[in-house]
Amino acid sequence: MFENKSVSEIYNIIITGLQNELNTNLKQLQKSFANILAKVFANVYITLYKLQAWTFLQLFVDTASFDEVEILGRRLRPLVMWGELVGIGDPKPASIWQGKAKVTVTQLNTYLPAATQFKSNVTGKVYYTLTAVLLDDEEKEVLVRCAEAGTSGNLDIDDEIQLANSLAMIENKAYITEIDIEAKDAESESAYRQRVKERWRIQPQGGALADYRKWAQDVEGVYNTYVYEDENTQTGVLLYVCADPSYIPDRIPTHDMLIAVGDACTWDPVTGVARKPIGAVIDPDYDRSYANIFAVEPQTFDVYVTGYDLTNLESFRDLAKDSLKMYFEAKEPYIRGLSIDYEKNDFINAYDCVATLSDIANSVGGFFTGVEVHKDGAEITTYTLGRGEIASFGKLFVNGVEM
Repeated sequence: MFENKSVSEIYNIIITGLQNELNTNLKQLQKSFANILAKVFANVYITLYKLQAWTFLQLFVDTASFDEVEILGRRLRPLVMWGELVGIGDPKPASIWQGKAKVTVTQLNTYLPAATQFKSNVTGKVYYTLTAVLLDDEEKEVLVRCAEAGTSGNLDIDDEIQLANSLAMIENKAYITEIDIEAKDAESESAYRQRVKERWRIQPQGGALADYRKWAQDVEGVYNTYVYEDENTQTGVLLYVCADPSYIPDRIPTHDMLIAVGDACTWDPVTGVARKPIGAVIDPDYDRSYANIFAVEPQTFDVYVTGYDLTNLESFRDLAKDSLKMYFEAKEPYIRGLSIDYEKNDFINAYDCVATLSDIANSVGGFFTGVEVHKDGAEITTYTLGRGEIASFGKLFVNGVEM
């Protein structure tokens, strides 16, 4: 077993080794030669121990560093190097909010220059105009973009922005009228690591079920895809798409996202090279409507805790909600040939919820007498996710009161 050692441990090893080799007890005085020499080497060796341990961790996707490091003058990110090697590429970058704002004109037939700056009291971000605009009407729409990437710059319809520096030709206040691009944050380390792991585990097979999942993940915002053979046709393929919860909290993809998945499964978005086998059908109407591509179908489960003694109720509630959400959202349908057999995770068991909540109650010093899991208003003990179904945590009730 490899363990990092402390400087004092290495020092003791060196002193013990010298004593064994010389078959004598060395003086342990503060300024003795052997003592000083052992301390010098201990400080040298600790660096080698740590470097060896760090290097070993970079050999595996699960432990490779996401941060940038400099080695012999080269700057790299070990996990991203693994991603590039397997064809994932770099993590998806953050996008920038862009939309239109309505300004009130005070001097007609003048120009509002490009790069005119506005500021939002809602987000605290700076926004600027992309082009010069002729102010030939009392109200004009101008195209504005946030100066920073990420969701923190997102504005909604009717949000107010104000000129950073007053201008004579328009009023200081403008209002958002249209959203062209909704900003998204850069891909997180955990999401990117998961994509790299999925690509390593499920290698391309030239049109097998795993390929459709791989191709669909080229679309921004897609978290997973569940692929089935169409039982009604010989060549049909059915895809159920699950959105990334960091983009869409309920994980139900938009119509545009489903179309984008269809396109990504048909042609490589970069090269335009065909992907799916010629005979495979995901667009039976041949009009890019992709009738064989669907949104996943969330199955909502409510949890009822009875007989709770109300000890530290708020702490119990918060921990229970987080744990139940993680439990249900980790479930996914099992597909033979696509899912990993020893990692089947399509089975929901009420007793799992009992065990989870018991641990939480014990941790906060409380207890309860019963737990029930309900689906569609009826109590269930077990449930197996079917075609295209995902599990979703609904509501938590404690002693009959919704938390």
